[in-house]
Amino acid sequence: MTLSLKASLTWLILCVVMFANGAIRALVLQPRLGEDLARQVASLTGVLFVLLASWLFVRAASETTSRQLLWVGAGWLRPHLCLSSVSGSFLDLAGERCWPSTTSSGAASGR
Repeated sequence: MTLSLKASLTWLILCVVMFANGAIRALVLQPRLGEDLARQVASLTGVLFVLLASWLFVRAASETTSRQLLWVGAGWLRPHLCLSSVSGSFLDLAGERCWPSTTSSGAASGR
């Protein structure tokens, strides 16, 4: 299996895992822990999942150089940013902002 195919499959697996992480946060953790703590726990588990997947990928692609692995990381970043932008646009259309707007009344009034 080529390096690019391994990298693509790992990224797709990470998408599924991170989607499940978010669903568990929303459906299980948030009702029990509250929104803030549930987001913190899900962020920590998300980071651990990414580190684990990256470690497993590097072990499986042991014949690669550091330079190739840096390109894989850059390759993972590109679709991640695109997916985040698209999903952020959908959330914004639904009225559920992921982050505060710089044009909100709080920013305009200097709070």
